[in-house]
Amino acid sequence: MKFIFISLVVLALIGIISYISLTSQIFQLKDSNQMVEYKLDIKFNDAVIKFNEFAEKYNEMVVKMSDLVQRIEVLEEVLTREKIKNSLSKSKIDKLIMEQDKIEKQYIEKHKDLDKQFKDLIKIQSKKKVHIDNSNIDIVDKDSHDKIIIENYKHNSKNNIKINNNKNDKIELVPILLLTCNRPWYLLLTLKELIKIRKDPIKNPIYVSQDCDDKETTYILENDFKNSIHLLRNPNRTKIEPYLAIARHYKWALTEMFDVKDYKSLIILEDDLKVSPDFINYMETMKPLLDSDPSLFCVSAWNDNAKVYLTMNNNLNFLRTDFFPGLGWMLNVNFWNEIKSNWPENYWDDYLRERRVVQGRQCIMPLVPRVSNIGFIGASDPLVYELFLKDITVVDKVVDYKDYDINQLKELPYRDTMKSIVEKAKTVQRYEIEMFNYKNSTLKILYTTQYDYQGYARIFGLMQDLREEVPRGSYKKIVPIYLNSNLVFLVPKQPIDWNSRLINATTTIQEK
Repeated sequence: MKFIFISLVVLALIGIISYISLTSQIFQLKDSNQMVEYKLDIKFNDAVIKFNEFAEKYNEMVVKMSDLVQRIEVLEEVLTREKIKNSLSKSKIDKLIMEQDKIEKQYIEKHKDLDKQFKDLIKIQSKKKVHIDNSNIDIVDKDSHDKIIIENYKHNSKNNIKINNNKNDKIELVPILLLTCNRPWYLLLTLKELIKIRKDPIKNPIYVSQDCDDKETTYILENDFKNSIHLLRNPNRTKIEPYLAIARHYKWALTEMFDVKDYKSLIILEDDLKVSPDFINYMETMKPLLDSDPSLFCVSAWNDNAKVYLTMNNNLNFLRTDFFPGLGWMLNVNFWNEIKSNWPENYWDDYLRERRVVQGRQCIMPLVPRVSNIGFIGASDPLVYELFLKDITVVDKVVDYKDYDINQLKELPYRDTMKSIVEKAKTVQRYEIEMFNYKNSTLKILYTTQYDYQGYARIFGLMQDLREEVPRGSYKKIVPIYLNSNLVFLVPKQPIDWNSRLINATTTIQEK
């Protein structure tokens, strides 16, 4: 009996102990679950915060993209080109698009002060003793969308005005013609910068010639810039291949400015060329040279070879070239009268690189360009922009020209100077420049054929295409670049005829 009692007590104790143990485990499990739930709550809250941050950034991106809808459509069209698919990786294209979007976002945010800037310019201009009769001109095309009312200045048929200054000179107006089509995001920046640097709206009126039927471009011109430009519309806007349309537009716009409006000189820009602070001053400085030197047919603000690593910081160094640079240039009516009747249907710029057209005449160009090409999107291959145009340097400050003597750029003085420098330059091989650590020296590298030159151009990152065996930026086929502080000439090995042009002067030139 006693044994049974003891057994029951032991069993009871075992049960109690088991209960206590089980209860303890239950509470521990409950605490553990609570801890897990707590940790999960923390992670969830962190995830919510991060998601909200992402959502905020996403919303910003949506707003940004909505402002660039038209540009995206153009990009989609460009990216379908087979050549681009084969030439650029998707990651590379995405990177380029992101960089472009970042820049254009800044342009859009900053353009709101345009009206105020122009009003300030008008106030300053109104203080001058010049009588101007404002008039409204209606330009009506076939569509109601094309009806444009612009403010214009009425001046005499010769487009000359007298300004009451100390010398009582008769000042010739030199208008700026800007051609545009369907790239409003570039047009916005280009016009803003151009208006910003223009000191005299009377002397340098801005004409914008619009091709295409792009509504956003029209809206910007009629609203953002309606008080600061003269708007022209090409009446023939039938859709054709891009380069055909560009050549057609150029011929119409130049005819309008020279033959209809009777201007004597003209500065030409396109909507993807951002001007330097001294762009207009540069053109004004070089204009007397263009007017007086019959061996010139243009002044250009561009230099195809002015990559950052191939240029020195000398803003008062100017060159003569046999290769028409384009991209921000000035010509006069005499040259226009020579070339207009044979104006090409395609590739108008290469037309001005034909020897039979320019007849041995040359252009002035700066060592450091006065425009920057921002046109990743356009008629040209975006790969060309990526490889050759985006790294071109540009003047970023106002340059003082008052002590610069333009006579040194006349044909004979320039020829004599170049002849002396090139003949005295030390002949080297490309690899010797670094091997012997040349610094601040004048050197020359000889090339034998155009294919030999193209090999050097490829090494230096220059554009390799030639026109009628003439390299870009060359003078008598001599191409100057700067390398490691050295002035280096790429020079043809064949003897240079310093006493003649690529084509002998004709009576047309002498009579000019």
